[in-house]
Amino acid sequence: MKVFGIFLGLAGLATMSAASAQQQPSMSNMLKRNAVKQVVKFNPPVSRCRVEGRGNATIQASSMVPNRCLDGANNAFLLESFRLHFNEGSDHKIKTLKMLASPRMWNAGLGDNDGNDFARAYASYAVVPGIRQFSTSGRCLEICTLSLEKKRDDEVFVLQGFSFAATANDRSIRRIAINPLAGDAVEVIFPLGRVEVHYAYVPKSMVEREITTTGRYRQGPHDMIAKPSGRRVDVISGFSFHYGSGEKFLGEIGLRSQGNNLVPIMRDKNLDQTSSWRVQQVRLKI
Repeated sequence: MKVFGIFLGLAGLATMSAASAQQQPSMSNMLKRNAVKQVVKFNPPVSRCRVEGRGNATIQASSMVPNRCLDGANNAFLLESFRLHFNEGSDHKIKTLKMLASPRMWNAGLGDNDGNDFARAYASYAVVPGIRQFSTSGRCLEICTLSLEKKRDDEVFVLQGFSFAATANDRSIRRIAINPLAGDAVEVIFPLGRVEVHYAYVPKSMVEREITTTGRYRQGPHDMIAKPSGRRVDVISGFSFHYGSGEKFLGEIGLRSQGNNLVPIMRDKNLDQTSSWRVQQVRLKI
């Protein structure tokens, strides 16, 4: 049995634009002067990275990633947008659903039991050096709660990536979600299987605000999320998708970039289902 995967090790298609070239103080430069507490804000430079791929089995492209945007052993890749979808007019039960990035490596997957169905994937990231990053995993029976590393008072949770894998046969889908909870925990919703969540903690000195948006996707006019303007970037801290009536096959899922907007979407091939969504984001000042 093979499962569709997309894998790039310094490979694929990517773009990067520097968002801040000015060197900023590090956490080690926290100071006290004249008996007054004076903390130097940790504002590391932020760049952008987009990676994409396609196939129905493991892919390793031969070309180098332009601008080497997946380089940097100390870099954290914070998820801005993503899309996983089968060919147009196609949908399937789900065995594997994943979107993971780490230095010099990108791994995305979408497949059913046989893994021979052509699919595409892309993701956009804000690349931030020097922040704390972790992963947590466990086994879910529809809904589970995973423990996180203890967050400091001056940190905010953001999502880096995820992996869902059914432990038995592929499954129809009704709900998929990653929801950060109060305290050091995250709620995951997925049919019976193994789940993994990659995350980072961003210093509050970089955060402008936290945003929660809800809406619906349906054929024709649908709700969207406006992208920020200026020197700001919205990264994902949680998402929830829910078919309106019962379990369905999956044709596409993600937060698809469309001009100046993001389109949260979960749909089957018939486009006759309304899906509801909830997206949590953290707006960073870059």
